[in-house]
Amino acid sequence: MTSSYGFAISGDLCVLSFDLSTQYTWATANNQCNDYVGENSADWRLPNAAELANLRATMPSLLPQSDHYWSSNEHSDVDFDKQRWYVDTSAAAYYMRRTAVLYARCVRSL
Repeated sequence: MTSSYGFAISGDLCVLSFDLSTQYTWATANNQCNDYVGENSADWRLPNAAELANLRATMPSLLPQSDHYWSSNEHSDVDFDKQRWYVDTSAAAYYMRRTAVLYARCVRSL
């Protein structure tokens, strides 16, 4: 459900109904979400890969601007310590160097 207040509800998530203003590296996107204060809340964060994939499958209109969105997940292989997971339009999760620039959509738990 999308509200007129700039967020949508998807299951147990409150999702900003807009992207952050530009593409960011993973660290900047993570900081932007963690520092975001809006909709009477200050507990925003990057969604994990499963949450993003679910949003992409159930509410595709929430991710219209790009087909690549950062997730909060780190790659589990020690050789990929500089990698982070992202989700594309097919709702598949992939990893990419955290210095790449992708979009971010902030969420918070209800």
